[in-house]
Amino acid sequence: MFPIYDDVPTKKFPLITVALIVLNSIVYLYQVSLGERFAEFIYSMGLLPFEITHHIDLFPSG
Repeated sequence: MFPIYDDVPTKKFPLITVALIVLNSIVYLYQVSLGERFAEFIYSMGLLPFEITHHIDLFPSG
């Protein structure tokens, strides 16, 4: 179970946490809006472990 609140109040606003949630939501909504171009987006923006370990095709041209 995850705690909903704590007896010790926080002193700062969780800016980084909120920023990460907003950024992830924006990326998710962008991916959903792609429709049929989703696979192309994943292929062009994703990295394969083989490409990372062998230093090939990290930044495709074109």
